[in-house]
Amino acid sequence: MHKKCVVLGASIVLVFALGITSLILNVGANSDSANAVDLSNRDVAAIVQVAKDFSEAYASGDVGRIIEFYSPDIVYMAQGMQNHEGRAVLQEIYQQLFSKYHGRVDVQIEEVKVYGEMAFDRARFTSRLTPKAGGETVVSKGRLLEVLRKENGNWKSFRVMVNTEE
Repeated sequence: MHKKCVVLGASIVLVFALGITSLILNVGANSDSANAVDLSNRDVAAIVQVAKDFSEAYASGDVGRIIEFYSPDIVYMAQGMQNHEGRAVLQEIYQQLFSKYHGRVDVQIEEVKVYGEMAFDRARFTSRLTPKAGGETVVSKGRLLEVLRKENGNWKSFRVMVNTEE
């Protein structure tokens, strides 16, 4: 039972850490044409680039850089957890995560829509956390919905909702 709790705890932290589509991108693959990601749109392309940059920061465990992708007003909602509000809370969670794990997240962005200074993206993911101390990699799959807000000319993750396949 203790091992199950550790794995479950890691999965919850991993789901939380997905954030802003922390990814190795697979943009628009297998999505229908109505929801295809239009990279010719400057804002959509910028959001996809933010996701790529976030992925690099995530893979390197650079918590300071990761936190900059979030709005100061971030609200993060993960299945089975209370809402997490503000960058300070996220920073603490990411520090805990990267003190114990190396991570990778593969995400397929299915849709990005921009409405002025607000946007959303919708995606599916497969994430892997490998314990630094050795042991089995924890794998989690699920979906996410992210609302972004343009702040001082940069797209920031403003609201994030993640749910995993059980």
